[in-house]
Amino acid sequence: MLVGSILLFVGGPDYYSNRVFKAAWDLGHIPFMFVFGIAALRMLHRTQFISKKALPVVYGCVIIGIAFSSEYIQSFVGRTSSLSDVFADVLGGALAWLFVYGLAQRVLVALTLALGIIVITPFFTIMYDEMIAKNQFPLISGFENNTELSRWTGSGKLNRSALRSTEGSYSLEFLLLAEGYSGVAIRSFPSSWQGYHFLQFDVWSPQEGLPVTVRIHDRLHTDRVQLYSDRFNKGYRLKRGWNRISISLNDVQNAPKNRELNLSEVWGLGLFSHNLGTQEKLYLDQLILMP
Repeated sequence: MLVGSILLFVGGPDYYSNRVFKAAWDLGHIPFMFVFGIAALRMLHRTQFISKKALPVVYGCVIIGIAFSSEYIQSFVGRTSSLSDVFADVLGGALAWLFVYGLAQRVLVALTLALGIIVITPFFTIMYDEMIAKNQFPLISGFENNTELSRWTGSGKLNRSALRSTEGSYSLEFLLLAEGYSGVAIRSFPSSWQGYHFLQFDVWSPQEGLPVTVRIHDRLHTDRVQLYSDRFNKGYRLKRGWNRISISLNDVQNAPKNRELNLSEVWGLGLFSHNLGTQEKLYLDQLILMP
């Protein structure tokens, strides 16, 4: 319990860590709350003023209280509060109860199984998509598999769309917002781009002359102040309809000031706009490295 308590607030993945490591680390809430739950039940049994009927209610309040309070405290120590972590905590507590009292309580067993599926499914989804990403490389993302959305983040809701595509049946539908920086970025993909010479992708624009910027950075960039001059940035004016963009990786490599971008550790790729003035819906398809 002491080790688990420390690991709730110290160590672990950061924003740029591998997503498999992140997902596996989050599952650590389950064994921690399992051990905590057994200890809590032993303490509650020794408390004479708690009746057998009240015990489940008191125990449930303790587990839920610890789950929410730990997430709240994490928000003050550089961690991100997550409802999925709360579910994992409750799952660990429920497993502790079943371990102590057996599997006779069918309703609790069914609820625990359902909660377990909710908590563990994202981990296996990420593992499955990691295999897809490796198998389809040098295609970085073609959006033909639903799990590919787990690689992407955006300023609005992201959808796989069958409305428009340049290859296969689907593309990525995303929003550019009217104010501030907005766009899409892929956070997880095979990072070694050595041996390839171009990055190519298709983007659909609803209007003529819509301005967007492509940014690419390596792992070293994430460990620095992340200056604009320390990564690849290039602006484009999109024509109405589909646009095919081809970027020389030689230009990417030589983009940072006073150094070369490491093409064996490419860590981030994004497309964004700034203070666009209107909200626009765009489509992205077929990001691929070319020889």
